[in-house]
Amino acid sequence: MVYPYDLDGNFSYIGPFIYNYFRRQAEARLLAEDFRKYGILKRFTSTLGRMRDIGLEKLLKLIIYRLVKTMEISCGAIFLSDEEANACIVKVSHVLKGKQSISAVDLPQENALIRFITAHRKEFLLEDVQRLAAEVKPKNIPPPAHNHTTRIEINYSEVITRMQQLNARLVIPSFLDKELLGFLVLGEKASGRPYSEADIEVLLALSGQAS
Repeated sequence: MVYPYDLDGNFSYIGPFIYNYFRRQAEARLLAEDFRKYGILKRFTSTLGRMRDIGLEKLLKLIIYRLVKTMEISCGAIFLSDEEANACIVKVSHVLKGKQSISAVDLPQENALIRFITAHRKEFLLEDVQRLAAEVKPKNIPPPAHNHTTRIEINYSEVITRMQQLNARLVIPSFLDKELLGFLVLGEKASGRPYSEADIEVLLALSGQAS
């Protein structure tokens, strides 16, 4: 006698395997797409040294356009320090079609975000600041180990508020010794996926070459 096929039992058994198979396929496609984007940016980065003669503003516009478009980031901007204005000013910005732009406001040196960038001295995500705000009760962080100056007071809630006002998800600063030259501000990725370590490494390479 032929017994009817137990569909319910069979699908409950193979369902997870089917799900994992398609998940791996999707992850492989995303990884391949990421590597394609990284390749484009690396080739672009290698050409920057030959484009210095086009002028700073044109170069920065080209960088932010290529970065936002290739990485499919909602928006991005480059801020540069201005000694006369005693502030970091928006030099260039770019936004993907249909996405919210970076708020084009100049940030005075005493602004909480600038103070945090100066004290932190490396790239950081919005989530990093939110984690610090939750973990650290005192609203200050010590200066770098090699710097024996007094502690720099940081109001994390103000830093978070300013980043949200700017639509900033990732900030990559550029320093010359102790001097802040400027910083790159990027919004969220259009896909909604978080920034990966590989994303940040490629962006750091581009930022370093640009500076």
